[in-house]
Amino acid sequence: DFTIDAKSSYLRKFEAEVARDFGKEDAVFMPSGIMAQNIALLIHSKREEDKDRGFHEPRSFACHHSSHLMLWEQESYSKLVGMRPLVVDTTTTTAENGIHVPPMRLSDVESMLINEDNKPSCLLVELPHRELGGKLTPWEDIIGIGQFCQKYGIKYHCDGARIFEASAGYG
Repeated sequence: DFTIDAKSSYLRKFEAEVARDFGKEDAVFMPSGIMAQNIALLIHSKREEDKDRGFHEPRSFACHHSSHLMLWEQESYSKLVGMRPLVVDTTTTTAENGIHVPPMRLSDVESMLINEDNKPSCLLVELPHRELGGKLTPWEDIIGIGQFCQKYGIKYHCDGARIFEASAGYG
């Protein structure tokens, strides 16, 4: 019940604290990652020009090949939301520090999407990358990806399931 205020509900109090800490107007707790990711995809798939028409055609989203959306959610993005993935694949990449299969970097996003005629509606980043042993996209790349997305009108979504783990890694 969203009419209950933070004083009357422990959950609403928690949501209000998270919203405040992240500088957001409000927050909502999601009991599962599948629910949260598909709601985020649905919200981010809508474009301004579609609001007047009351519909939107199926859109695409970009994510790292190790995203749990790709590995564990049985294509729920397609079945529930009608979206298709544009996969940022780093399996053949070796980072400067010698790490094989590094997390998504700004250069990966740029090289994949700069020439893409049909830009994705949104780009999802997992912080940290769970399936890569907790590796983090460098903070300067997180900022750069955000700027790239803003420049091209792509919504930018950071998966917050392990946000506090990520904060420890970023210092």
